[in-house]
Amino acid sequence: MRLSRMIYRITAIAWLLSGTMAIAAQTISTSSKKAMDFYSKARNSISLNEAIEFAQKAIAEDKTFTEAYWFLAARFNEQNRQDQQIATLKDAVLNTTYKIDETQYRLAKAYYEAGEYELSLITLAAISEDYSLQKRTTLSHKNDIALKIKNEPVPFNPKNLESINTPYDDYWPSLSLDGKVFSTTVLIADKSKPNLEWNEDIYWSFQDENGQWKKSESIGHPTNTEENEGSQCFSVDGKYMFFVACDKPDTRGGCDIYYCIHDGSRWSLPINPGEPLNSRYWETNPCLSADGKELFFSSNRPGGKGKKDIWECVVTKMSDGTLRFSNPINLSDSINTPEDEFSPFFHQDGSTLYFASNGHDGLGGFDIFYSKRNSDYVWSKPKNIGYPINTHKDEYGFIVSSNGGKAYFASDILQGQGKDIYEIDLYKAAQPSPMNYFAGIVYERIYKTPIETEIEIADLTTGNTHKFVSDWNGAFYTYLPANQEYALNVHKKGFLFYSGHIVPNKMPENKVIIEMDSICIGASLTLNNISFETDSYKLLPKSKPELEYVYRFLTLQPEVSIEIVGHTDNIGTHEHNIKLSENRAKEVSNYLIAKGIKAERITCIGMGETQPIAENDTEEGRAKNRRTELKIKSLKWK
Repeated sequence: MRLSRMIYRITAIAWLLSGTMAIAAQTISTSSKKAMDFYSKARNSISLNEAIEFAQKAIAEDKTFTEAYWFLAARFNEQNRQDQQIATLKDAVLNTTYKIDETQYRLAKAYYEAGEYELSLITLAAISEDYSLQKRTTLSHKNDIALKIKNEPVPFNPKNLESINTPYDDYWPSLSLDGKVFSTTVLIADKSKPNLEWNEDIYWSFQDENGQWKKSESIGHPTNTEENEGSQCFSVDGKYMFFVACDKPDTRGGCDIYYCIHDGSRWSLPINPGEPLNSRYWETNPCLSADGKELFFSSNRPGGKGKKDIWECVVTKMSDGTLRFSNPINLSDSINTPEDEFSPFFHQDGSTLYFASNGHDGLGGFDIFYSKRNSDYVWSKPKNIGYPINTHKDEYGFIVSSNGGKAYFASDILQGQGKDIYEIDLYKAAQPSPMNYFAGIVYERIYKTPIETEIEIADLTTGNTHKFVSDWNGAFYTYLPANQEYALNVHKKGFLFYSGHIVPNKMPENKVIIEMDSICIGASLTLNNISFETDSYKLLPKSKPELEYVYRFLTLQPEVSIEIVGHTDNIGTHEHNIKLSENRAKEVSNYLIAKGIKAERITCIGMGETQPIAENDTEEGRAKNRRTELKIKSLKWK
């Protein structure tokens, strides 16, 4: 889960394997027995600080000891002490001649990793042509790419989220899909332990009534333990939390993906879903899609394109609330490289993926990239999100708000303050398609009993539909493309279906309460998404979803006969309005009969302007009066 932790483990093993036998197998540039003794001790030391101390002593004994300079520079690099790394290699260039081209290449690489791209190119130019052309060309190309990105900066206005950040390192930000819960991973010190041990826990913050973030607090037990937990994300309904935990008794590998279920009052014990999601390798950075059907994550399991890759699996919710996961699929060559890709964030638009990589063209370390998935599930070539969002350092844990306007990430922008969470205004080209969070509750009207049922939302412009179900509490949650109009339909056997017209970003808190009526004679509803051309009975194309809902209702309830009632505003003569409203009702009837509904089940009537439901002195009121109603005329069971 912690990248630095994994690197440290690998480095420690490498040191143990590079003992005196490895030294004996190579030509060493020093003839000083004392320098050689210190160098051997440095290579066999597991402690970084101790290794640095012995390497410095080796150099003090022999200023021309090339390998000691290389070793010392590498240890400084592991401690992120880039200034000392560069200074050490510059001293080596001045004081040594043995393998001078290799030393200069290492210095050029150190300059590149420190973001000093011009100095890196100058140093490369001093290397003789006898040195590896491939290495020189590759590093030169990386510098050219980095300079191009850096010389075309993108808008950047970081704001420290002070109430969310703690005195410790804060990273892996996660925003609930309704935008009201912000969670982070926090690296905290356990002061009760004598050696001040560090531990990763999940924290969260809630918005107050003014839209401000409250002070971040630990999510508590049973999720947080004495082990490491973090890199969390939540389902759209807030009932599932995914996170990564390491070194637990039931982990398959070093770190596994777990999930918890919220019962309305607290989280369940963590559930390890086992294989095929988890393996004996490293799984991290889970990200659940907004529809809850896809889980993206990073793993170094076999079968990938490189070291760590981004994978995806299909998620199925079982009847008892637990989840099942398909065999993971590698996300393709477009996303993954022979190097490392991790920290995926799949936006609510169902298309845009943000992730971290050191394998695509970037500025040095891990950079943030984004890619779009088309309708054929093909990913576009990833784009670097740009400087100064990306730097020569490692950037990861990048998330974007549902409307696409804000992004959040962890950074140590303020030197000496450790990692904090920052908010930026994301520039237009890197934004996903804007989405609106939309939620509702379905009740039976009289007794207010919640209803589990199917909900369908149709885009009135494109005809695209979104289908999902309400839960046992009658609640449903989804995301919809912003700035569109939708037909909302709820249907259940034995009930009169619900017809709603919604524009989510114009609704209070983007929520709706739906009250369903049982089918009975006289029950009625307004068909809110039936539209006609002005002063005409010709149906507009956007009426089709609603007409199909009526057809489905009549198909599922063969005992029902209906009356279609047309209404107009008060513009025009009474005779004209009566005729217009009657023709509009007949046009709806004709559509249903053409679909196969028996004509004797439908009657039509035009009421003109005689039954207004709003004042006719405003366009808004007149629009409400121009309506088509459906009434239950009779019920005949066979």
